[in-house]
Amino acid sequence: MNIDIELFRMVQEIKRAKSFSNVFWKSPFLKSKEDRRKKRIIFFLGVISIVAYFLIGREFLFRNLYYLLEEAAIKLDMTRSSILILSISFSMVPIIVIIMVALSKFSKLVDSKYTGISDLYYSLSHRALKTYLIKKKYNYSVIEKRLLPSVILKNGHLELYSIGSFLKVVIPSIVVSIPVSMFGVLFTTSINDSASLGEFKGFLITLGSITIMLWFIGGALFYSLPFLNVFSERKVYKELEQILQGFLLEEEVKLDNRKKIKRKV
Repeated sequence: MNIDIELFRMVQEIKRAKSFSNVFWKSPFLKSKEDRRKKRIIFFLGVISIVAYFLIGREFLFRNLYYLLEEAAIKLDMTRSSILILSISFSMVPIIVIIMVALSKFSKLVDSKYTGISDLYYSLSHRALKTYLIKKKYNYSVIEKRLLPSVILKNGHLELYSIGSFLKVVIPSIVVSIPVSMFGVLFTTSINDSASLGEFKGFLITLGSITIMLWFIGGALFYSLPFLNVFSERKVYKELEQILQGFLLEEEVKLDNRKKIKRKV
């Protein structure tokens, strides 16, 4: 048995279970006609809400928001492109909220314990992989000694050559080196030009503002690094590792319960 091919097949099972057509179109996990009807209502209302928001927003909200940001931008000396980006960003917030609410309602339709779509995705992946393992007649010993170590090794290689690992090194270097380089250049220039105390204070304020901005951008990028794996193979292999570990944990719990029952007997 080729372990890499077997892991690839497991990953494909997870992908099929989480595919858009399986989750939102076919929805085989919705058993009753009433649940399917509720699903259609949830997404219909979501689409109607987004269309209504665009129609109402075009007439009343978008222009006023743009003018409001334009007035603020004039006071803060911001560019026109910055105003446009800000207005689009603010305008997208209600749409994101509508989508998140619809997905949450859909998840709770499947199981009231689910807090979001991620819980539904994990449940479908868990169920699909469990069905595959039973079909292949893999016991927990095979999972623990063969499959799981191979997945962990695979994830180690994917992590080593991932864009996230590269950016973890690059982002801190850029955030630190740019302010230091600017400080050296501007400080040398101010000394050579015999800058006044007021000009030197202005230079320090500008440098401080740029440094804070770079730290903020760098921190935001560093925090968002895990989300770069959403559409990568590493994300699915990492989920495969978590599910296999969950299977082993379930087996350990079952064994402990059996031991407790035997002791009582």
